Amino acid sequence: MWIRQALGAWAQPPLSGVTVVLVCVAITLVHFGIQRAMVNVEELAEQYKEIAEWRREFFRAKMKKDHKAMAKLMKKQAYINKLQAEMTAKSLKPMLIYLIPFWIIFIILWRVFEGPVVYFPLLGRSLEFIWWYFIASGGVVPIFQRLLGLSYASSD
Repeated sequence: MWIRQALGAWAQPPLSGVTVVLVCVAITLVHFGIQRAMVNVEELAEQYKEIAEWRREFFRAKMKKDHKAMAKLMKKQAYINKLQAEMTAKSLKPMLIYLIPFWIIFIILWRVFEGPVVYFPLLGRSLEFIWWYFIASGGVVPIFQRLLGLSYASSD
């Protein structure tokens, strides 16, 4: 309740929509800051590229029914699986630190922003906090991933 009062007009539409986007940006920056501090991003990107290249070659050989190439690639599969498990463990480590505080903040904000947060007059619809947060997050996360160099996915 006191958070809602402290926010004043920023807790009511239309400013509440902006507030949620700003909170989303702050949470995303904290998450990526933790990730940047705990993970060697360059190493993770290299591992991702190696796994993606192996997959491309594997599926290419499978489509061509090239049994010789498939056999060669299958010999490397145990290594690729190990690399993938390492990559997953490295990228999940920061999430374990981030997840509990995120849910606490998320639940608090859900209570602060009761009812509609944004209204779209052209659609004649309003959105509550949870839906607006997910839309804002879907827009904010990829932007900051690129800006901070935290996108491991191959661009091809």
